[in-house]
Amino acid sequence: MHGKGVIRLVTMKMPMSSRDQRWLARLTPISPLTVTLLLTRLRGVDVWERHAASLVVAAGAGDLLEIDRQQLAKVEWLCTIDEYLSRH
Repeated sequence: MHGKGVIRLVTMKMPMSSRDQRWLARLTPISPLTVTLLLTRLRGVDVWERHAASLVVAAGAGDLLEIDRQQLAKVEWLCTIDEYLSRH
């Protein structure tokens, strides 16, 4: 069930030509990091939601790729900011 304000998860690979595009993503810290510790290491992201085990953030694709490369968190690409705004 998808109601207003609910973000539907879409898992995808990011096209390299869109590295500057802003995305909504769910970040789940990779052990031994916690959400609190992850917040101290993030740069260039806007936190939209904070949960006990994850964060929903808005960030540039390049920043999300770097978070994934550094294995700070599992990155779940939700949708672009433009897609989100067109639906709400």
